[in-house]
Amino acid sequence: MGPPLVAPGATRSDGTVKLTCREYVDKTFNDPTFSPLASLISNVVLVAILVSTVSFVVGTEPALEGSPFLDQLEIVVVMIFSVEYVTRFLVTFENRCSFVLTPLNMIDLLAILPWYVEKVAGAGGGEALRVLRVLRVVRIFRVFKVGDMKSKLEVFTLCMVNSIEALKLLVFFFGIAVLIFSSLMYYAEHGVRTEVDGETVFMRSDGSESPYTSIAATFWWAIVTMTTVGYGDTFPVDPPGKAVATLAMLGGVLVLALPLSVIGSNFTDAYAETLKAKAHAELSSQVPGGADVDVFVLASKELESHCADIEKICGALSHGLTIKGSNAGASALKKQFELQLSNVKQACDGLAQTVTDQGFLQVMLGDAGSSANVAKARAKLEQIKKSKP
Repeated sequence: MGPPLVAPGATRSDGTVKLTCREYVDKTFNDPTFSPLASLISNVVLVAILVSTVSFVVGTEPALEGSPFLDQLEIVVVMIFSVEYVTRFLVTFENRCSFVLTPLNMIDLLAILPWYVEKVAGAGGGEALRVLRVLRVVRIFRVFKVGDMKSKLEVFTLCMVNSIEALKLLVFFFGIAVLIFSSLMYYAEHGVRTEVDGETVFMRSDGSESPYTSIAATFWWAIVTMTTVGYGDTFPVDPPGKAVATLAMLGGVLVLALPLSVIGSNFTDAYAETLKAKAHAELSSQVPGGADVDVFVLASKELESHCADIEKICGALSHGLTIKGSNAGASALKKQFELQLSNVKQACDGLAQTVTDQGFLQVMLGDAGSSANVAKARAKLEQIKKSKP
């Protein structure tokens, strides 16, 4: 990390801290909302991404392949990407190696590197290295760095991380189902061994050659059928094969539906957490004493966490009541229990929403002596977090 370009710590007349030149450039190139210039640079990069993508697609048309105009357009786009990448590399405050190895920055580097490698190789190695041009397609992924797209990518990533167990179940059950239905289809549609022009083929009842030459070769049919894609390149013709195909279609829907519902639920939770974080950040900037808002946010999260734990415990107890209680008295007790559980959940949710309400925070944090009280609350909340197993 290099030194700031101007002395840090200088203050304006209103008491706010001035940004150093390096900090200003860093924010300009990384935060589109920082200033009008930052927004302009972000829009220019976005347009370059779109132009580069269109050029990449159009350049594969035989009539336009090798077009001088597209080559000049490629130079302009690469220069824009290069200036943006090098500038962010020079002014970043993080470790240079960490900067380069960040996934989105790796995409930036791969977007421009093939062009330079091809130019350095020259005529002698240009044709051999032309396959590197396909890496230009990674420029499309740069769109995730523009505006609010990065936060959307983080939501998707968080959803996938939280859905690892569901994805494992999906892969396991889908793999087993593919193996089972491929085996059944192979034996149902394998056909009769026949000699044709000195070659051994397997003929089906309609006189066509069987495409199911082995169980492994039938995997493709099973995957396409179970995912309800149905290309129609291979299909059964005999009644046993059609029966297997019907079971494969129904089985595929069931195998895919159950884990995907879990992934969908995790996506909803991840998106809700992102909205909460965004709302909390806005509160910090809008409410007087915004630096203390984090205490109330932490309290809200703890309330939600404990409420979820209570709901799980009570849900397990409710299940036990369902199993053991079959008479009228047990049913009445179960309904009373569920009503109390609903009241507790509503109370927890209400408290969690109240402590992060903007009006509530403006009153509480605007009161004289609130900072000392908030500091005590922060210490107690930290003790609660540490005491949790």
